[in-house]
Amino acid sequence: MIMTEEHGAEALTERDLWGEAVGSLTAAARRRRTIAGRDEPADFSSFLASVLASVAANLGSVERVTAGRPGSWESNLVEQLVTGTVGWDGEYLLQHRTEPVRVPLNVPELVEDEGPDNNPPAVSCDEAVDRLPWKSLPEDMNSAEYLRAEEELDQAASAIEARYAAAYLAYAERFRAAVEAQAKTMPGLTTTDPATGAVTLRLPVEVVADTSPFPRYDSDGVSNPDPYEEPDPLVAELWAHARRTVGLPDLTAVQG
Repeated sequence: MIMTEEHGAEALTERDLWGEAVGSLTAAARRRRTIAGRDEPADFSSFLASVLASVAANLGSVERVTAGRPGSWESNLVEQLVTGTVGWDGEYLLQHRTEPVRVPLNVPELVEDEGPDNNPPAVSCDEAVDRLPWKSLPEDMNSAEYLRAEEELDQAASAIEARYAAAYLAYAERFRAAVEAQAKTMPGLTTTDPATGAVTLRLPVEVVADTSPFPRYDSDGVSNPDPYEEPDPLVAELWAHARRTVGLPDLTAVQG
């Protein structure tokens, strides 16, 4: 699935989150269970360990759970509890993930950043439009000749933008397919039908794409992950795999 934008939940204060967590955990600790006909307290320790394991999986790593104060005694104990559940090397981490996997893709940003080094070079839509013969316009801006030539150039620019938009959308679909194919090879993200052997993703894996012809560098926009700063290793791995697999958009036929 390709999403065009991402909607975040309204931010809660730390006190709000604390209250919700205390309420949920208290309710879990009060639960009862029946074993061999006997009424007993529920296994709250196992419940809490599984909750923290899912938190770690949603964040992308055990280290991110304790990133606010690494090395403290609280962090050390939390780390022991989580790694005891997901494995010391995180080998069982993905099977605890509960949140969808959202991989960002900004196609015009990718072309602008990496296109000049590609072989053949990928020219951005901005540059393709700039290459039109704007300087050949007549000097008299009020003449019929000028207006006619300007209209022709505007139409040519619009045609280039439309071709880029279509090429970027097609690229985003190929990128999405590569992300999904790689996700299906990752134990913990998939389920297998015992009857047919069909492998399906147990969580949504989405590509959140910006396919507009021109880059939009704003705080609310989609940005490609930095391999050195992306907090979720799963997102970084899926993005890097798809980038290697599909390369850059083929713009040889759309650049004007």
